Amino acid sequence: MKLTPPLIAFGKLLWALVCAVGVLARELVDLLASGCGESGYYVDSYRDPKNKSAMMGEYNFRTNKLDDGLDPYGWYEEDM
Repeated sequence: MKLTPPLIAFGKLLWALVCAVGVLARELVDLLASGCGESGYYVDSYRDPKNKSAMMGEYNFRTNKLDDGLDPYGWYEEDM
């Protein structure tokens, strides 16, 4: 079977389309993976959905979490 020029052109076009979709998929995965990294600081309570004060309060160095700053045994910034 001899391939005709239109069939060869169609094959090249199909291959270019497959490569383009592959590149787009790789870029999408790279973009999504870059958003999964940790930010500058790490707080365990941020991942706890039950903790309502996860993004507010004072950092307690004893528990490595943010809280209301009233822990009598806690070690806070002003104690340093």
